[in-house]
Amino acid sequence: MALRVTSGSGCGAALLWALALGWCTFVAALMTRADAIVPGAWIALAIFALAGLYLVALAIRATASAARFRGAAIELLTDPGVLGGKLEGVVHLRANTPAQLTLSNWNQNNDEESLLWESPARTVEGAFSFDVPFDCQPTSSGATWRLVLADDSHAVSFTVPVMQTAASSPAQTQRALRAARYDAPAVTKVKVEHGYAGTTVRLPLPSWLWHWYAFAVLVGAAAYLYSMIEIGGAVVIVLSVIPLPTLAMTVRRIDAGPGGLTLRYVLPRATRLAPADVGAAYDNGALHYELTFGGAVRSWTIITLRSRAEAEWVAYELRLAQGR
Repeated sequence: MALRVTSGSGCGAALLWALALGWCTFVAALMTRADAIVPGAWIALAIFALAGLYLVALAIRATASAARFRGAAIELLTDPGVLGGKLEGVVHLRANTPAQLTLSNWNQNNDEESLLWESPARTVEGAFSFDVPFDCQPTSSGATWRLVLADDSHAVSFTVPVMQTAASSPAQTQRALRAARYDAPAVTKVKVEHGYAGTTVRLPLPSWLWHWYAFAVLVGAAAYLYSMIEIGGAVVIVLSVIPLPTLAMTVRRIDAGPGGLTLRYVLPRATRLAPADVGAAYDNGALHYELTFGGAVRSWTIITLRSRAEAEWVAYELRLAQGR
């Protein structure tokens, strides 16, 4: 008998609403006591208020996702899915519209999760089939497998069982499942330049950078309007300095050739790497994709890639430049 699984996205949306409303109520209670607030504390209170609005935005997004995929279910034809084999099933949607489906393996360590492997997204309107790598972790108390159903704006996830069985093939590894070629995604800000001496990958500045400094300018303007120039100036200076350590670790350009790789950062410094296999990985803490070198993410190095397709393409181009 096939296993039918459903999403718990509605519960997640309810929890976000409870957190957002509780936070906003706390901020509103503080603002009602305006006579007890010292002038400099208004800046901190404004930051708390923005955090509350951000939580409300997250709750609205989660509610919209739950509504979009309300009633969605996945019927598993392989129960459990097989490491080194297949995970097959059928997606049931209330609205007969295509959506993207992705399979991923997550490691759970206390309250933190890290992505171990993720399949390329594929469009589904019914039946689906995924090749599952053998060198991943089976379902356990420390590891989970999820199917993520998404469209352009919304997403829900389904927890599914995947185990090692007699049908598992050790030859079906993550590396063996790589595509022979990866093309540039339709939307990307990364530029790849091919030259006689090798390949150069140019990465965009972090998208948050402009928002951060725009916020610093707004804080300075607010301090000026409320005649708190000294306090506001100190806050602006602190806000301006905070991103510098991150920028010192952020890679802006990668030069690749048969002799290896050179990572060049936003701030003027460079790191030389010996030839290595380059892959893609998800940084759960930073919520973006990174590159792995020799199977590991480099410490004190940030390479921001906005999608798996972008990360796989850049990794492919760097492997190709090295002759790997």
